[in-house]
Amino acid sequence: IYIGPKSDISDLITEFKAGLVIRNNDINHSASAIIETSYSKELLKNYRLGALTLYDSLMNKDIGLKKYSQIISNYKT
Repeated sequence: IYIGPKSDISDLITEFKAGLVIRNNDINHSASAIIETSYSKELLKNYRLGALTLYDSLMNKDIGLKKYSQIISNYKT
């Protein structure tokens, strides 16, 4: 569940269908989305698969280490 303003994270969650994205102060949507999700095994399964795909595509250990290495290399003297 991401609660906050539109951001890179909310865009990724939406793109990969990796979970709920709720805007700040959207109480009615928050409650209904959480209740709907809690009763839907299929929706939870889809979010789980979306989150796994997102992680494997952009955030796994190898990708993360490569990105950090590139950033650090920019600051070598």
